[in-house]
Amino acid sequence: MSSAERGAERGRSPLVSKSGTNSTAEQLHEVRRENPGRVFDAYDAVRQNTQRRILHAVATNGGRVSYNELERELDVVDRTRRKHVSALVDAGLVERIEANFTIVAFADDDAEVICREALARWFEKDA
Repeated sequence: MSSAERGAERGRSPLVSKSGTNSTAEQLHEVRRENPGRVFDAYDAVRQNTQRRILHAVATNGGRVSYNELERELDVVDRTRRKHVSALVDAGLVERIEANFTIVAFADDDAEVICREALARWFEKDA
């Protein structure tokens, strides 16, 4: 994969996966068993460059990132960024938190676990 295809993350990142605890592995197994469609949505999002970069930004910034930070990290117009965030919201992977400015965060613990797993697998396939 070329660096242009990788996007902002610039290759494999150790920050996308949390430390491997049994509870995380058990939670991942449970989500896979109970909601395979959500797992598919996470892997599908990671295959798309802009959505992968959004998930990577959320994962590497403590589970939440502002639209202003996304603007700095992504080289896409505002409309494109909002469209991809909306797709991730519709998939139940992230949520928008409205305050003084908009923050994008993982929708819940299950979404965080499956997104981190999908990101880790994406980067490990090229290692």
